[in-house]
Amino acid sequence: MLKGLPQPLPSKSFAMNTTAKGDKLEAAIYELFKRLIDNGDFWAKKDYCRLLPKPKYHSRDRGSDITFDLSIEIWTPGADRPALLYVIECKDYNHAVPVDDVEEFHDKLKQIQAHKGIIATRGGFQKSAHALAKNRGMGLLRYFAPSRHKWILERTTSANIISVPSKSLQELAAVMTDEEFESPVLDLVCDSTHGTTTSVWEFFRNLASDSALADLSKIETEIKRIGGNVPYLEETVIEDAARLTAGILHSSGTALDLDALCDLENRKSGLKVIKHRTTEGLAVNKHTLGRIVFDDKIIELFLQNAKDEQQLRFTLAHELGHYYLGHQRYLKLDTCEADDLEGIPKGFIEMTDVKKLEWQANRFAASLLMPRTSFTEAVATVWERLDMRNKGHGLIFVDGQPGNQAAFELICRDLARKFGVSFGATAVRLEQLGLLNDQRGKLALRP
Repeated sequence: MLKGLPQPLPSKSFAMNTTAKGDKLEAAIYELFKRLIDNGDFWAKKDYCRLLPKPKYHSRDRGSDITFDLSIEIWTPGADRPALLYVIECKDYNHAVPVDDVEEFHDKLKQIQAHKGIIATRGGFQKSAHALAKNRGMGLLRYFAPSRHKWILERTTSANIISVPSKSLQELAAVMTDEEFESPVLDLVCDSTHGTTTSVWEFFRNLASDSALADLSKIETEIKRIGGNVPYLEETVIEDAARLTAGILHSSGTALDLDALCDLENRKSGLKVIKHRTTEGLAVNKHTLGRIVFDDKIIELFLQNAKDEQQLRFTLAHELGHYYLGHQRYLKLDTCEADDLEGIPKGFIEMTDVKKLEWQANRFAASLLMPRTSFTEAVATVWERLDMRNKGHGLIFVDGQPGNQAAFELICRDLARKFGVSFGATAVRLEQLGLLNDQRGKLALRP
């Protein structure tokens, strides 16, 4: 504790009336800021910060105090008042925050002479409210509940010192006024006169730069990058990991017994696989095929949502890929939908770490279900049986010619049946191993 600073409030959870929806948002924002401050991921150092729930500040105009939802006070040694005062109001409506709320909040800020005001909401802002808040130097924060995320990261996006790639910022800014938007991974998006960011550090640092405080460097935490931790893995490394995982369970040219593999892993490490025949009463949408919860060591499959057994097998192999490749270092939860099996997560933002993790899990799944050696041998067998010829275009060549297309379809169907995978997964695997020369354009096929 630095000398000359006021005694910090005791660490405690936010006391709230659980019947009030707005209080739930206040509690979530409070806990988020508290975690960031305690972990040293906030802009200002922990010893300089006081995070206050339901703070009261005196208004000369009223001759009484005004109570706000939250505040963060930044103190410097020997000071008799905060060097910086951030006041936060939480608006949890079923609609976008209107411009009247911005005007009312701005008037209150002037009455207490706060340095900066921040409005937090789940549902976004009316365009006029968004414009007014930025023009008056206020901060805007849109919060996304992690319970609705497809991916829950070990370190949240708000804890990153570096924001999302600049090429995504235009799309990111539009999120502030899009009431329908739901984030698959971000826990918040912030906006100010300095621009849009997913980093709380960057957001508060930008707001502080507008103040009269001379030397911010003495107060701020060190710049550090939390994102970008997922290493690139060579295809051969993933192939070897899948081969070792299957072990003796994989016989040449036959479908891998995934249930037997999961039974072995359950006895070894306690990993459980639960197959839900219905999604009734479960917190999943109709697109969810499976998910892994790393802390609980549970993989869940949702049979009702899958189009066939082959899709379920690839989903299970995908989640096993996350498990065996050690992705619990980066993820707490992964939710798998049909689009994710293509290896490129869909979304408005390029989350590099998530893309790497999903690509690795998909490559593992393909390698586990269609091992390089036995799959290549099976290709050679069916190629010879069909009396095909390599005319210099590659082992399997497909273009617009009906004959080439028919041969390609015969090979894929035969291999898909042998390895218990879909036609699309087979085609992708052929391309991965350099066995297919497809001149029809990009395959619009899914595993």
